[in-house]
Amino acid sequence: MVYKKPTVDFTVSPAKGCVPLDVNFTANATPGDGTLANYLWDFGDGETVQGSTYKTTQHTYTFPQTPPVTINVTNSYGCYTTLTKTNQVEAVKGVVAAFTPSAYTLCNTGESINFLNSSTGSGILTYKWDFGNGGTSTDQSPTHVFNTKGSYNTKLITTSSDGCSATLTSAVINVANFTADFDFPAKICADQYVTFNNKSTKPFDGAEWWVDNSSYGYSYYDGNFSTSFSQLGEHTIKLIVYYGNCSVTVTKKVTVNKTPLLTGFIAELQGACGVPVKINYKDTSSEAVAWEWKNYYYGSTFASTQNSSYTYTSGDWEYVYLTVTNAAGCSNTVSKYINYAKPNVFIIVITPNYSQGCTGLVIGFAANSDTAIKTTVGILVMVLLLPLKNLPHIFLIKQVILRYPLTIPPTMDARVLLRLIM
Repeated sequence: MVYKKPTVDFTVSPAKGCVPLDVNFTANATPGDGTLANYLWDFGDGETVQGSTYKTTQHTYTFPQTPPVTINVTNSYGCYTTLTKTNQVEAVKGVVAAFTPSAYTLCNTGESINFLNSSTGSGILTYKWDFGNGGTSTDQSPTHVFNTKGSYNTKLITTSSDGCSATLTSAVINVANFTADFDFPAKICADQYVTFNNKSTKPFDGAEWWVDNSSYGYSYYDGNFSTSFSQLGEHTIKLIVYYGNCSVTVTKKVTVNKTPLLTGFIAELQGACGVPVKINYKDTSSEAVAWEWKNYYYGSTFASTQNSSYTYTSGDWEYVYLTVTNAAGCSNTVSKYINYAKPNVFIIVITPNYSQGCTGLVIGFAANSDTAIKTTVGILVMVLLLPLKNLPHIFLIKQVILRYPLTIPPTMDARVLLRLIM
């Protein structure tokens, strides 16, 4: 049996445009006999697509060309028809809008900027400029005067005679729209770091700080500046902020106040020998008008008087912090390690460097402690008298309290046990 071939035609939309160009393809086909089983599209640029559902499809042309387009239609009996059309699609070169301003910053109003146009595209190009301040132009590379202080974005629309267009908007153009300013803490104290925060108009290209006519260099990024003052009284701070070739300056006076002198504090442990223990604290400074006592740096304040006390119910030690404030509002902090644990003591033989020998041996003793020993009453020496001949037991224990050195009598074979009396 002979089966009829399919018939086929197709349309495209749009037929012409700028790359990247999206084109819609629509097939108009009949199966002849049977049913339509497959559509195969060849778009002429090396790309194809096929399937039973591709009666309509879309393809994007990414470079300028006039490609031949081919469709192959197959029916359910395997019969097929192929159709190729030329000059159905024209993808023309697109437009790229590009320009460069001669400056992005004007120091004063009334100054001008040249805009160098480097747009590209096919056919004849036309231009539409919007300078952001109400001014416009159709020149290829215009010059524009900015008469009003502010920040502006310039926009260029480039259009080709083929109907392609592209738009580019510049970065901000700053027309004398900047001020220099900085702030600092209300209280500045000697020998303590203070930060001067740059509050100038951002973005800027750099900031230069001066203190009493001495330059402290350039600062980028946030433009802040930190320093300390050893000399009391008034100081002059100057900030110069740079915007392109422009600069703006601000100068302010600051007063440096005296920081209170801290000579430490006294901790009276009152014979502390482990917890619970109450420790009295006394500040020795002479310029303070306010106090803050803490058991560690981030701890809560346990007293706000010149002299204070605290009862410890756990632990062995603590770092105690005292912050004092003077009448000028300046503060200073000192800390001290406080050990209120029960001391550990042990006895060593210091002469000779061994603890046994023949009768008549002279032994010297010393007490070591992890805490300073205030007084030592003496060393309790327990002399274990041993028989001179092979008796299996100790038959006498003799205790004496004495200062070293200790002499073992020549008639005594002995071993010595020691205990420190404090």
